Amino acid sequence: MVKGPLPILLDLKTPVIGFTTDQKFQVALIADETGQAHLVDIPGKKILLSHQFPSPIISFVANTVDSSFFLFLKNHRLWKLNAQGQAEQILALDANSAHFNAFMLPSPDGSKIALGFPSGKGAVYQISDGKALGEFQLDSPLVNLSYAAINDHFLASYRNGTLFQVHWDTARMTPFPGQMGNQIWKVAVDPLGNFLAVGSGFNEIQVFTLPGLIIRADFQPIQTNILRGVLWSKTASRLVGFDIHGKNHFWDSTTGNELLEIQGHDSPIVGMAEFPEGGKFLSLGKNGDMKVWKGSKAD
Repeated sequence: MVKGPLPILLDLKTPVIGFTTDQKFQVALIADETGQAHLVDIPGKKILLSHQFPSPIISFVANTVDSSFFLFLKNHRLWKLNAQGQAEQILALDANSAHFNAFMLPSPDGSKIALGFPSGKGAVYQISDGKALGEFQLDSPLVNLSYAAINDHFLASYRNGTLFQVHWDTARMTPFPGQMGNQIWKVAVDPLGNFLAVGSGFNEIQVFTLPGLIIRADFQPIQTNILRGVLWSKTASRLVGFDIHGKNHFWDSTTGNELLEIQGHDSPIVGMAEFPEGGKFLSLGKNGDMKVWKGSKAD
């Protein structure tokens, strides 16, 4: 185990909700609780610009084709923000129902975006004109949208443990055989699309094979505080988790053994991402401090 302070890349000194990075890991978008999006030069360790949106930000994701970002606001407007600070509204949805969260996934070619809600309902939209190409829905809360090994589909995961392939052009749902259990709260697909990490409860993780949903590893019970999220390392040999008490965790994805624990932040961690070269991570604390740290040399 490794414990101790980490170098601070940046400190916004304001409560934040999370971050994401562009594909080349040059620019990060950090969203705060006031509706501001801050674009950060990662190599230069400085804020490039800040943009104030007209409503609180509840979800955001990086584009797949350039250094721009999609942001979904509490007023049900979808915006696009590029690295030069230019913002444009892409989509305006009916705001009759309140949403506290949203899941977004741009298509690999950057032409479409899937947008889903915890209610279980979602749709695929054409980015160029905001046209809805089709809707998908299940009578269970949606917990994640992720990429599939087949590029003309993406994956929709639901709280009741069911997993669907959804077609990018029609939003037609095809169920996966098998079940992930129940009370699913987090889902993460490995970089090669072979395995699915599933969190059920707030400190239990299982790894399933894809597409068969056969258990490969069972991590439960994990001896840690409530997890806020999990992600795969670039090599898929590790699972990384971050919890409400500011700790980063490394597990062997085959055995479930914890390999590394770092007390990274003094506040809950709201997001993590691995550098493209692997083995080095960014993590962001709720109080606005972003840090860089190294994981296991085995990665």
